[in-house]
Amino acid sequence: MATKRPARALLAASVLAYAICLPQDSFCTGAQQCSDWPGWSLLLFGWMGIFSGLAAFAAWLANPVLLIAWLLTLMGSIGGGLWFKTPAVLAAAASLGLALSFRSITTLVLNEGGSASAITGYGAGYWWWVGSAALALVSAIWLPQGGRIRRAEGAAPPT
Repeated sequence: MATKRPARALLAASVLAYAICLPQDSFCTGAQQCSDWPGWSLLLFGWMGIFSGLAAFAAWLANPVLLIAWLLTLMGSIGGGLWFKTPAVLAAAASLGLALSFRSITTLVLNEGGSASAITGYGAGYWWWVGSAALALVSAIWLPQGGRIRRAEGAAPPT
């Protein structure tokens, strides 16, 4: 169906933006030391944010929620219609909200010593990550409604 193509293209753009974010610097600490934390390292070790505080862990949860949004959007673009659109939109919106919640974090524990470092800026990787979640949301919204049951010609309407 032609209306599903934009959703698929936006989904592909979201995945590409995510791939671009992985080698990029994500945030800066101290004297603008931005090269210490590329996106791939945060993806691998971000779950440890639960030891640094619930906000850091919540922001990391945007990653698995984004994966769920991608899968739901893909299934909806294949033919799931309304069954997948609403959950896809909700998952993508949650992912975007969780990714943006990282901006509320002012300090992070970045080493085994337990000392917190102040976040002084955000690198390109962070913005590509947020852009990926935003594209996933637009892609999910773009899915066609579908989901209508067609009656055979001459069939009686449901009672």
